[in-house]
Amino acid sequence: MKRSPNNLGLMIVMLTLTASTGPTLGAQGSATLTGLVTYRGSLPLPQKVTVNRDAAFCGTTVTIQPLVVQTTSQGVRNAVVSLSDPPEQPLDVPQPPTIIKNRNCSFVSRISATRVGALVEIGNDDPVLHNTHIRSGGKTVLNVAMVPHGPNIQKQVKQPGLLNVKCDAHKFMQGYVMAFTHPFFSISDESGRFRIEGIPQGLHRITVWHETLGTLQKEVNVPAQGEISVHFNYP
Repeated sequence: MKRSPNNLGLMIVMLTLTASTGPTLGAQGSATLTGLVTYRGSLPLPQKVTVNRDAAFCGTTVTIQPLVVQTTSQGVRNAVVSLSDPPEQPLDVPQPPTIIKNRNCSFVSRISATRVGALVEIGNDDPVLHNTHIRSGGKTVLNVAMVPHGPNIQKQVKQPGLLNVKCDAHKFMQGYVMAFTHPFFSISDESGRFRIEGIPQGLHRITVWHETLGTLQKEVNVPAQGEISVHFNYP
């Protein structure tokens, strides 16, 4: 779901500049972007799904609530924050694989972000058979049966964009991987905060994506050095 430009007026953005603090900065001639993603509306009711396979292990029902908001900060967990307009940067050094585990009949982590050229590694910690099916734009990227406690399966990410992760055997299992051609991205933590280091100077469009709340964008003028803070608020 994407917000129209008119809806972007509902986004609260606060920009603050601080002096250089040495170790917290990226490389010389670059800055650090920090921020907070919040949602102050009422939370939707969690979805309860009846389990029709492996209920002895998975349980007879599963509760799904993809929108997790911290009470004190109103921060949104698992929002993917990225630069929308940086130049493509091929991997110059090997990256650690992005790990996705089939664990307790769910994907851990549910939301991941990685670079094009890096590996996604799938494992099954459960005593039941899973099937991990990854799609990009409706096209299958990986479809593999995961035997109980079997070997991990690796797949290289070849295209940028959103990857949808499903288990065909347990249709309530859902996850996402966002792939980028650059290193300027982050995932908000349990308090809704994020941090991206080493951003080059200039005017950049910052994008926030959440699986339930959709997309917000804001243009930010990044200084040559220092730290800039942005606050995104979902209406």
